[in-house]
Amino acid sequence: MRLSGIELNAYNTFMFLAILNSMKLDVTWIIAQGAKDLADFSKALSRIQDLLEHHNIDVQKYLQDAFAKTRESQFSNECKPNTVSLQNVVCSWSGGWNRPTLKSLCLKAENGDLLFITGPVGSGKSSVFCAILNEMPLLDGEISCQGRIAWVSQQPWVFSGTVRDNILFGITFDSHKYRKTLEACDLDKDLERFPYGDMTRVGERGIVLSGGQRARVELARAVYSDADIYLLDDPLSAVDSNVGQHIFHNCINTLLNGKTRLMITHNLQVLHEAKNIFFMKNGEKTMEGSFSALLQICCDLQATSQSLETKQIAKGKNERSVREDKDKHEIERDEDGGTGLEKADEDRTSGSISWTVFQDYIRAGMSAYTAGVAAVFVVLVQGCFLHLYLDCFYFCNSNAQVY
Repeated sequence: MRLSGIELNAYNTFMFLAILNSMKLDVTWIIAQGAKDLADFSKALSRIQDLLEHHNIDVQKYLQDAFAKTRESQFSNECKPNTVSLQNVVCSWSGGWNRPTLKSLCLKAENGDLLFITGPVGSGKSSVFCAILNEMPLLDGEISCQGRIAWVSQQPWVFSGTVRDNILFGITFDSHKYRKTLEACDLDKDLERFPYGDMTRVGERGIVLSGGQRARVELARAVYSDADIYLLDDPLSAVDSNVGQHIFHNCINTLLNGKTRLMITHNLQVLHEAKNIFFMKNGEKTMEGSFSALLQICCDLQATSQSLETKQIAKGKNERSVREDKDKHEIERDEDGGTGLEKADEDRTSGSISWTVFQDYIRAGMSAYTAGVAAVFVVLVQGCFLHLYLDCFYFCNSNAQVY
């Protein structure tokens, strides 16, 4: 400041400190926000690049069926149409060999097959679908899918719009096909109680629908798409036993008969009738066969069956109270002409977050080298500001002693 001709007095010193403090906040925020925007921009470019480089992609079909995905591999030409094949597949969410999620997994479902995948919680059942959809890094092995895939996720996805928009998802409306889909997914009775039928708006993320209704809307969307291969991730878990039996017999077994279906389920009533069950544990296939045959030789299946049966008994006891509570909030027309649809409260979780969560978050966001460079940069910047603060503080003390 002396070189610029400004007198270094107490007034100018405190003004200089205020400006430094303001710059510190602004610069810190701008740099952090700029780094975030650059990271988002880089990730978006890589996804667009992967999409443009995908072989034999139909952009119009991709826009219409965002949930339908097609995957090709090196040996895809050797497989029959509408076939899913996994050969010695090793996958890991972390992308490393130290903690593989799927271990030397072999699976094959041909045209018209109905393959059930079951096992204890955390055994890697949903990861099989993620590997097929190319959502998880493939470390070894080969995956082939011949045909269009429709995926029904365990957490239903519903966008803000009408029920019909959510089911059609950009596909041309066919009244006969649409009516059969609603009946098979047991949605026709629910739509009759809606104030505007299937033209009722479901709200943001389908908030006015119950969990079972969202699951059936997502299933109806997949059924209406008329795909070749269906990946059904436990679609019966969000509905009661009667509705589950209706969906299984009328939709999965009848309407989708002839399609290639891979279904994750813990429903004992369904598994008792199954002829082809794929039992998993710790990311590996342990047994394969009918339910009765596996129950005799597989202790893990017996333990899983007993635990699931206990849960289903408890669930059955609560179904009546749940239905009574649902009847109290039945969809009706308000006297003021409103729709009568009530918005449910959002789910909230309270509690402390472990440090491992932050550690995994940092590892997923940047490498160790980038984190080190950022830490050094932060230390240098803070050191510069601290040095300026100390100089100003020393000058103020010196002037105070002189006065």
